[in-house]
Amino acid sequence: MKRVLFVDDEQRILQGLKRTLRCMRGEWEMVFVDSGEAALEVLAGAKFDVVISDMRMPRMDGAALLERVCKDYPDTVRMILSGYSEAEAAIRAVPFAHQFLAKPCPADQLREVVTRALQLHQLHRDETLREVVGKVQALPARPDVYSALTRQLQDPKTGLGELADTVQHDVAICAKILQLVNSAFFGLPRRVTDMRAAVNYLGTSTLKALVLSLEASAALGSEGPGSEVSLLGAQLTTKMLDDKITKDDAFTAALIHDIGELVLDQQRPEHLTQARELAAAEGIPIVDAERALFGATHAEVGAYLLGLWGLPYPVVEAVAYHHDPQRCPHQSFGVVDAVHIALELAHAVLTGGDAAVDEAYLASLGVADRIPQWRAAAAAMSKAAEAA
Repeated sequence: MKRVLFVDDEQRILQGLKRTLRCMRGEWEMVFVDSGEAALEVLAGAKFDVVISDMRMPRMDGAALLERVCKDYPDTVRMILSGYSEAEAAIRAVPFAHQFLAKPCPADQLREVVTRALQLHQLHRDETLREVVGKVQALPARPDVYSALTRQLQDPKTGLGELADTVQHDVAICAKILQLVNSAFFGLPRRVTDMRAAVNYLGTSTLKALVLSLEASAALGSEGPGSEVSLLGAQLTTKMLDDKITKDDAFTAALIHDIGELVLDQQRPEHLTQARELAAAEGIPIVDAERALFGATHAEVGAYLLGLWGLPYPVVEAVAYHHDPQRCPHQSFGVVDAVHIALELAHAVLTGGDAAVDEAYLASLGVADRIPQWRAAAAAMSKAAEAA
C-alpha cells in the first residue's frame, strides 16, 4: 500500500482532507501532521511515497520542508498545496516541488494528481533511477540564454513575445515554466503547452522570480544538449500537424525532448558516458545501449520527470518515445510521430546526414510520401535562422 503524508498547520484543513480522502483508505495509508517539524519526525521513522505540504506555516514553511525531503528522501514525490495569493512564496518551492496544487483543491483533482504521480512512480522500478530524478532541483540552464533573458527582464520595454522567443532556446528554463504554468496553483481553465501563452500567463514578475530561483541553483553553467536540433524540430512539427492543441504539444515535446539527458548529466554523468561508448562500439542506438546498461533510457527518465511535474500526457508520451515511437501502441499519425520524425529530419539537415526514420514505420502511418516536403521545410527554416 502506498503511503501519503499531508502537512498543514490548520487542523480544519487536515480534517477536511481526512473526510474527502476517506474513500482512498483501501489504496493509501495516510498520515496527517500539523507542522514541518512533525513531518520530519514521521519521515525519519517510516518511508513515504508522497509528501503534500501547505506553503505558509510557522517556523518551517512548505519550501523549507520540501527542501529537506528532497535532500534526505529524494525518492519521495513532493507537492505543495497553497493558496492563490502566495505566488511569490511558492516560487521558493520551485526547485523542490514536483507539483503545485491550489487551495481549495477538489477531492477528485487531489485523488487524480496523487494517483497519477504514484503510477508514474512505477515507471522505473530501478530505485537508483527514481532517486536520480528525485534529486533534481533545478536543471542546468545555458549561460548565454540565461544572460539574455536576465537582460530582457531588466528592460521594461521588452515584450512578452521577446521573452518567449528567448526562453524557447533553453530546455531547462522552458521545462520549469511549463511545470509551473500547468500546475493547479495557477488554476488555469486549460492546459498550456504554447510557450508564448505560458509566459503571458506567468507575467514578467513571476518569470523573473523563476529565473532568479534557477540562478541560485548550483546546477547553472552547463549547456543543454542539441538545442539547435530541438528548436528546429519543434518548429518543424508545426508544419506536420493541423490541430492547434496537438501542434502545441508536439512543439513543446520536441523542444524539451532530451531533458532526460540533462537529468542524467547532472546526477549520473557516468551513465551517459558508458552508454555513448557502448553505442559507438556496437553501432547501436543510444537508447538500446542505455537499456542494456541500466534498464531505462534518458527518454524515459525525462518523461518520468515531466509526468511528475504534471505536464500534459501527449507531451510526456512523445518525450518517452521520441527515439522509438514504434514502442508506443498507436495506429494513426500523431504527436509522438511528428516529434520523432521532425527531430530526425532536423538532425539530418543540420549535420548533412540522413534521417534515421524506418521506411516501414512511415508507410504504416501513411506519411512516407510527405518526407521530402518536410525535409525541404526543415532546410528552409534552418537557412532562415542562419540569415536572421
